[in-house]
Amino acid sequence: MRVPILIVFAFFVSSSVLTAEGLRQDKILVGHTERVSSVAWSPKGKCLISGSYDNTIKLWDVSLGKVTSSLEAVDGGWITSVSWCPDGKTIASGEYGGVIRLWDTVNFKPASTFVGHTSEVAFVAWSPSGGKLASIEDGYLALWDAVTQKRIHDFKAEKEWINSMAWNPSGKTLAAGYASGIIRIWSTESHQITSVFEAHSGNVCALAFSPDGKILASSESGSIQLWDTTTYKNITELSGHSCEMITYSHGKFAGQYIPTITTISFNSKGNMLVSGGQDKMLVLWDIANRKSLSKIIAHTDSINAVAWSPDAKQ
Repeated sequence: MRVPILIVFAFFVSSSVLTAEGLRQDKILVGHTERVSSVAWSPKGKCLISGSYDNTIKLWDVSLGKVTSSLEAVDGGWITSVSWCPDGKTIASGEYGGVIRLWDTVNFKPASTFVGHTSEVAFVAWSPSGGKLASIEDGYLALWDAVTQKRIHDFKAEKEWINSMAWNPSGKTLAAGYASGIIRIWSTESHQITSVFEAHSGNVCALAFSPDGKILASSESGSIQLWDTTTYKNITELSGHSCEMITYSHGKFAGQYIPTITTISFNSKGNMLVSGGQDKMLVLWDIANRKSLSKIIAHTDSINAVAWSPDAKQ
């Protein structure tokens, strides 16, 4: 029986495909020349896309470990985020210059552009139905109509900076994580806050809902918190990543920091979670038993993005 496959992208140009059983490396994908910022599987799990600071989006045939198409940002901007529409027909990309672009997956050409952001689009994600898009730019969350490319609403919290977001599988709410450690749950219908709670002592670096929408996972430096989405009360804390200080030196800048857990993702069954971070570590979690199943040093630098293949039986 084949085990689940997940794809892991690191800080610079290397990427790896691993099996979930023991997190064994299956293959390394090499093709980008700069930092890989984001990755997304096609809905059927036959291929995946990656976005990079080399200004390209690459389409990969995972079974062959090869690039089948390479899309270049029209304006030559860094690709900061990629997301595949649930119907498989369109890819959305966020760019450093403030552009959200849609790409046709039939001929892999630019289809349309969302205008309105003025600085880096840090994150872009389709709604579960594919009718809407959410994006993060300049510290706030924006909601878009995917058909008309019109902005529906800006979700802003006064004097708060948003770092992360996730769609609830119902599509009715968005979770937003802030630099203050606060998580706000926004209604995509009334555009009002439905819940707000203090989740962490610092930046909420990543968010992910379980497929059934019953659990929200959030991360910061060293730990992951699981929340019951009925009450938004804490279920448990998952600790397994390194909390050892990292020393850095870049020209005139030097100092230390605690590595953050930058990315988290549930598998399609909701029984496992994978996390990656600045400690270069990948950790596989058993959600029912609240413990780590496996952990490895997956890359030589920070892990920016992880994503499971859609079919957990692969």
